[in-house]
Amino acid sequence: MISKNIINSYILKNNNKIKINSKDIKKNDIFLALQGSKYHGNRFISDSIKRGAKYCITDKIPRGKRNINNLLIVESVFMYLIDLSKIKRSLFKGKVIGITGSAGKTTLKETLFFFLNKKYKTSASIKSYNNILGVLITILNLDINSKYAIFELGTNNFGEIRNLVSLVKPSQIFITNIQPTHLETFKSKKNI
Repeated sequence: MISKNIINSYILKNNNKIKINSKDIKKNDIFLALQGSKYHGNRFISDSIKRGAKYCITDKIPRGKRNINNLLIVESVFMYLIDLSKIKRSLFKGKVIGITGSAGKTTLKETLFFFLNKKYKTSASIKSYNNILGVLITILNLDINSKYAIFELGTNNFGEIRNLVSLVKPSQIFITNIQPTHLETFKSKKNI
């Protein structure tokens, strides 16, 4: 098994290497074996290694895979991501933009990225990575040499935006709009 310090150093020095889907793994990526709704990511460690994963991180010892040299077993993958993302975020000295709202987050993120990246090195969340896991992955995939970083911040529970903001620490926040799309949880626009 690999040392946590070696993986921490690798993640902090590199960008766009953290993956949660083994099908997305490319050479030298890091695969996070998370507990999903149906399966534990351990089922996909072998596939990730075949695809070129440099390291795999899990919180459960995979059956028959005790002697994998590039495997890190942590108490909780999720807590490990939180701790490491706080370190990586503290290393980033550029401007951080947070985007939230009921709709239009991805469109605004892509538009800002398109224009900012023409003149400045810019990092942005991929796809619609706007929940806690997506934000943590975005922070860890952040190129700390970027001038700008753009994050989508989504919610479906009370206090979730506050938690995301505490991780991202945006210097600017855009709210695209507030629509009644989350009323089943929040009950009123005021609560949203």
